[in-house]
Amino acid sequence: MKPLILFAGPEGSGKTTLALNLRQRLESNGCRVKVVRIRGTHTFAYLLVMFLKRAFKFHGEELHYYKVWIPKHLVKFWLLIEFISVTPLILLYYYLYRLCYVVISERSLVDLIVWVLGGLKSKKSIIRSFVFRTMLILALKYRPIYITANVDILVKRKPYEKDLIVTLFPYYELFRKILNLEFVDTSKFTISECLTFLHTSGIDK
Repeated sequence: MKPLILFAGPEGSGKTTLALNLRQRLESNGCRVKVVRIRGTHTFAYLLVMFLKRAFKFHGEELHYYKVWIPKHLVKFWLLIEFISVTPLILLYYYLYRLCYVVISERSLVDLIVWVLGGLKSKKSIIRSFVFRTMLILALKYRPIYITANVDILVKRKPYEKDLIVTLFPYYELFRKILNLEFVDTSKFTISECLTFLHTSGIDK
């Protein structure tokens, strides 16, 4: 199977820019490359969240963009839905695509975990659930490079995402430490320097 290169990090950190530049470099060396992403709330979960919002009036301040409130007794069920929703993409991106392509995932399972943990209020219910622990095990197996930057710079790059950045950044930093992730700080280095770091780390070899 072809290499799998995973990134994770907050909005505005430069994941997409790095992924596209890395793709260009790899393609210039004759590689076939796919750029993909794992994010929160994929198709099945998205359809369900819209149904809950409209049919049961679950309006609130949870789940980020969707402004949907998930009752505490449904939190574990929601985690299961999120996991079921993302599983086909994991199989497609991390296995099937790699039969033919080098795969660069500009977001990964860490982003999904942070999205879920930062978007739901019942933290204890989340952490104790079997599904959440399974996500952590997979995140350890498919360990990403953490792409980050100073919070002020992140907000400057994406001011319309300020609330999301400020909310999720501490969780990203927590999981960087828990999973002992290698990281690239794009507020300190240029894209070219970041790509050089990836190369010397053996990421794109």
